[in-house]
Amino acid sequence: MARTKSSKLKSGRPPLAVRTDSGTAKVTVNARQKSSRATRSLINKHHQLQKARATASAAGDHELVQDLDEQLQNLGGLQAYQAASLTGQDRDRGGDSSEKLVEWLRKYDLVGSSRTTQNLRVLEVGALSSKNAISGMIGKGVEVVKRIDLHSQEPAVIEEADFMTFPVPGRDGDKYDILSLSLVLNFVPDVAQRGEMLRRTTMFLRPHTTNSGQGASTRDSAALPSLFVVLPLPCLTNSRYMTHDHFVSIMESLGYELREHHESQKLSYMLFMWNGAKHDKSKVFKKVEINPGRTRNNFAVVLDTGRGR
Repeated sequence: MARTKSSKLKSGRPPLAVRTDSGTAKVTVNARQKSSRATRSLINKHHQLQKARATASAAGDHELVQDLDEQLQNLGGLQAYQAASLTGQDRDRGGDSSEKLVEWLRKYDLVGSSRTTQNLRVLEVGALSSKNAISGMIGKGVEVVKRIDLHSQEPAVIEEADFMTFPVPGRDGDKYDILSLSLVLNFVPDVAQRGEMLRRTTMFLRPHTTNSGQGASTRDSAALPSLFVVLPLPCLTNSRYMTHDHFVSIMESLGYELREHHESQKLSYMLFMWNGAKHDKSKVFKKVEINPGRTRNNFAVVLDTGRGR
């Protein structure tokens, strides 16, 4: 059975909620009104269905793929998942992940200070809200925050776009000093596509200015350009195929150097500085079991020899 056009996924994200012939939505979900337990349940169910869908798609089981797409739609689709994610960003549910990014940028004296002379350009992939901590730094070291997401919650300020096809700026001056991938990589169901997403981030970062003494650019920093990554902690602590050190090794092969790392009860926050001269395009990372165990998850990243920058 062939998939219908309405159930097509972009970059592994679930389909939008659809409407019936009568014009009423199959499910109306206001996840901000859900309890913490119900919100977590909704997010976990989406992840489970997405994993099952990726397996069925790889096996060529189109009938099962369509059935799983319908289950995702009946949960409310991407809109319900994003609403649940927004609930998770409420201060009483763990807060805004970009607060950690701002904390680290302050540490490097890049934002917030009266003596800050930076004009940082930020690209936020998978943006759910324009009212987060990094947006509050506009005019305080940040010049612009470009926000994109597959399904914009705020069309006026968050562009609806797929990062995997989003145009790479042609000029260095139009590229970005900071790129944010907060709880994005883990939702890409294909392990090779996760690697391609990480590789593609390097194409959007404008090169770090070399310190040349008194004439050095104000963009000189031990943290620029940088990539901010947030992952669910179990992706790095309870996976058969991934550890924190293994993830850092993958990032290092792309030219990234870990500058900051923090673990909360549920999340892992990382800030990487990018140095294109250290990008090793010959490195290959396959899906290899590192931590056997029946209770472990299957999070993995596959990186093939290199295209890209």
